[in-house]
Amino acid sequence: MVMIISRYIQHQKRKVNRLYFMFFMGILLAGNHIAAAQLIIADGTAFSAHPKTIIVTTSGIDNRNKTGLADFSNIELGLEASSAATLTTASPVTLFGLGINSTSKYTLGGSWTVSDGIRLVSGNLVVPSTGATFTYTGAKDLATGSATSYIEGLFFTQGKGTRSLPIGTFAGYFPVMLDNIQAADASINIGFEAIQGDPGVTSQLPVGVSDLFKEHYWKLTTRGGTFSGSNVGLSNLGTDNFPGALLALELGTDQNITNLGGITLNHVVKSTAKSTALGSLYVLGKSDKVDVTVINVITPTPDDTRNNVLQISNIELFPDNKVTLVDRYGVPVKTWTDFKNFETTSTSQDGFDFATMGIGNYICIVEYTDSAGGKQKITQMVTVLK
Repeated sequence: MVMIISRYIQHQKRKVNRLYFMFFMGILLAGNHIAAAQLIIADGTAFSAHPKTIIVTTSGIDNRNKTGLADFSNIELGLEASSAATLTTASPVTLFGLGINSTSKYTLGGSWTVSDGIRLVSGNLVVPSTGATFTYTGAKDLATGSATSYIEGLFFTQGKGTRSLPIGTFAGYFPVMLDNIQAADASINIGFEAIQGDPGVTSQLPVGVSDLFKEHYWKLTTRGGTFSGSNVGLSNLGTDNFPGALLALELGTDQNITNLGGITLNHVVKSTAKSTALGSLYVLGKSDKVDVTVINVITPTPDDTRNNVLQISNIELFPDNKVTLVDRYGVPVKTWTDFKNFETTSTSQDGFDFATMGIGNYICIVEYTDSAGGKQKITQMVTVLK
């Protein structure tokens, strides 16, 4: 049954234009759900919607309303175009939520803000270098983005704590993660964009760094406050032709390169040192020395996907390995050969569920053959928290 949805049009004392929905593909109405091929909003139109009203467009949006009378703040916008489309606005727009499940790209024009959540399933959002801004101000982190759906161009996020930026270039998905953000206030907008090509860094490389990755890099832009730094995680996707232990490097506005260190886990090079207030560009570098490091915390809980399993940085570089986890009495809990890091979205790894482990301290013993054929052994205490 087709259900009728009221459109809440707030008429002004003066005459206003109608809200035009152009239905090239027909209309599907189901609850607070409106499906339309294209949505055109004439200048002077005023409207608002119930909270969490869903509008799905198979084409795009052309908001010609220069007065700001069109209120999108309760709308969850779904994008489902089968060919290239645009989202343009003459005045700043704030959406409650945004999702894209498209077979093509959406290009933004004007200022767009999302206040609650962004879901990227398929298709890309393109933010041109001029004439467009895209900002996420929600309190929760964006655990979204994939090789088939990400944001091209400068993407701003707001707030402290942990923030994931699902960005990339026309050549692929190269996200950034920020942990322990330090800022003067929570309203600062921290923006990153992935840029294809050589960063053109001519400064002398820091001690311990032998080479720079020159196929893509990341640029930082901030608005509305002072960014004091954070731990930075840079994607190592696309670095197959740049083998070795990777580091996160920061090029400052003073043209100096700072080695922020690096632990590689789940396709992300996480810096061991915080970025600085002088940070401008971020690049992957190759380390002269490879360190195998056991992450000393496991938190196998449903609401935490960062440390659900045992993780050992750089162990993939040494496939001839043996990893043993023992309890405080010296009893082996699990032994792996040819240990590989698993994704942390599950509490299971190679047939072992870390959620079955009791809270407390364990010992992780890592034995491996290094690149020179030597036998190495490291021992690290690991704490299980729930």
